[in-house]
Amino acid sequence: MDYRAQNLQYICMPARRRESHVRPPLPATPLPFCVRTVGRIRNNPYHSTRGTYHDDAMLTVCLAGRGRYVLGERAQQVGPGTVGLVLPDGPVGVLMADPDDPYDHCYCRFAGAFAIDLARRVAGPPEAPFVHHPAWAELADILQRLEHVHQPDQGRHDCFQPADAVLAEALALLTAPPPQPAQAVTTRRLLDYMHNHLAEPADLAAMAGYFGISKAHLCRIARPLLGETVHRAWQSMKMRWARSLLEQSPLAVSEVARRVGFTDPFYFSRVFRRHIGMTPRDARSP
Repeated sequence: MDYRAQNLQYICMPARRRESHVRPPLPATPLPFCVRTVGRIRNNPYHSTRGTYHDDAMLTVCLAGRGRYVLGERAQQVGPGTVGLVLPDGPVGVLMADPDDPYDHCYCRFAGAFAIDLARRVAGPPEAPFVHHPAWAELADILQRLEHVHQPDQGRHDCFQPADAVLAEALALLTAPPPQPAQAVTTRRLLDYMHNHLAEPADLAAMAGYFGISKAHLCRIARPLLGETVHRAWQSMKMRWARSLLEQSPLAVSEVARRVGFTDPFYFSRVFRRHIGMTPRDARSP
């Protein structure tokens, strides 16, 4: 049974039955902010969890690796820099790691009328609660600090704890007015980023995350700055560097390909010919 079928089977179970079976309910809280559980999941290729439980909300920050958030027939990809806010008053799916590249993520399940209200202001739609957030790294630091101050064995939900104050800090960061990073995207900064990442695959999503904007917005504003699409400009820079390596070093073509972010030397050769007008072997010939 694939993950979609498993999730369909799971969400067809009565809600209270499936929640209580995995996580027993906790007492309601009169506090404005109340941390229920906090932790970090990493190096677990078969990890899966419900988006949240009972009447609590869940904040998740992905630091590395990959996963999916599955709700019925829909699956949203989760990766580095994505922040998820799952609310208790809508359909809730299942978050599961990619076995080939399991995620590393911090999480905090929380309650409290004011905390839930803040989360509701910034949460995405139930079927796609994970978004790339420009402050994801700062949020991850806050959640890791939260893990150190949280005292789960106290079992109290009517007395304000230090962890609850840290939760308020995280939610305040999420609800703060977004910065305007697009103004900082200049031709020089784009070229510097591409040059500094020559040895990595041309990942436009990672570049957009670096500038704190969406991939679509990056493509729109970069084209007039570069005079061509950002992907083509990046590939062209990689191929010019690859030509220099071929002409000035004895490195094998496959090694040159790796040094410009290509794992497949045959695909590298096709891209090289498209940009340079000759094969890598021809570029090496005297």
